[in-house]
Amino acid sequence: MSLVGDFQLPPLLILNNIYGDSAKDMLELAKTIEDQINESDNVEFAIPLNVKLMFSKQSDDGPAILLAKSEEGVEGLNKALVVEKAVQPETSQPYLTNDAVEKIDARLTASFDKGQLDKYLISVSKETGLKKFGPHCFKIMAHKLQLKGNNNRYHWKLNRPEVHRYSEDAIKLIIDKVMEREGVLKEANETYRRSIKNAKKRKA
Repeated sequence: MSLVGDFQLPPLLILNNIYGDSAKDMLELAKTIEDQINESDNVEFAIPLNVKLMFSKQSDDGPAILLAKSEEGVEGLNKALVVEKAVQPETSQPYLTNDAVEKIDARLTASFDKGQLDKYLISVSKETGLKKFGPHCFKIMAHKLQLKGNNNRYHWKLNRPEVHRYSEDAIKLIIDKVMEREGVLKEANETYRRSIKNAKKRKA
């Protein structure tokens, strides 16, 4: 079975305007695809299909968001293009681990009363005797949320020397998760302890 269609190469000028230096490579790829289509094109095996090409973007929450239709041409393609400006980690992820811990603890203290924090937090300040969000809390929540798995909107790892940086989004995410319901930190702590224990078994 073959899909027979009218494949048209995009003009090089348009590709240059949109993709710059990559345009030539893209045009060569498109030419290769055109040649393969022409080789396979056989009307005897053609099945008529109603096809509508659409450009879409996957949102962070999962569902696809329609951005443009193919019949909108170059204008639609331009709408579908998403170009993210490169930003230095010091700007996009401004908080070192200790800074992030202090920021989270300060916001929790300012936003929730003592009764709530006593229920939701598990660490105790040696100075005040009050519940607080400490370094261990941050470690287990980063593990639970898998923030350090790779470089992303929440976390950035610098290799030499090894430094982990976190974004404002990471701080908001941790606060939201910790205060989502009672027991989140306790569960995260148990999960973290089990993972450490299993890692030691694997090494043995």
